[in-house]
Amino acid sequence: MHIEFTYARSPEYYRNKFPARTSRAAKPLFASVAPIGFLAVFIVLGGELSPKALMTGGLLLLAAIAAIGSALWLSARAARRPPEAPESALVPRVWALTGERLVVSKTESSIEYDWSVFTAMWVLDDAYLLRTATGGIIDIPRAPLTPEQDAELRTFLCAVVDRPESSIGPDRPEPTAGPSTEPSAA
Repeated sequence: MHIEFTYARSPEYYRNKFPARTSRAAKPLFASVAPIGFLAVFIVLGGELSPKALMTGGLLLLAAIAAIGSALWLSARAARRPPEAPESALVPRVWALTGERLVVSKTESSIEYDWSVFTAMWVLDDAYLLRTATGGIIDIPRAPLTPEQDAELRTFLCAVVDRPESSIGPDRPEPTAGPSTEPSAA
């Protein structure tokens, strides 16, 4: 196998890669809601519904509600701000994929990976994501590949990570660029 192509990632490519920003911003607050709620119930029931226990439990429930509201606000705020792609990530790179290794290079540097370092793979609509044994993620864009190259690479990568082809994700989607062929609802 030998596939070589040059590709410059777009800012849109990065927006598709990092959609989890919204949930990441709010995870700590959402995680605190259940313990606060359980603590409030424990205090109210443990205090045998005394006024102090009711007040403390009520305040804790208000804190849980405030945490939920803050988490929802942070999620909405993060969703409105798309992630910024670093300028260095938008420069054209050359991907050279052979039976022995993957080489990704740009004008000032190059990095090589033997296929044996990859332990897992995910297939996305616009990229193959490969995880290394140390936890690093390497992506191979699918846009510049022909359907034949895409099929060949997919089969090869399945063998590299030792997984059946049916378990790794969607086939190459149909291109969505261009005018829509569906009738408008206007």
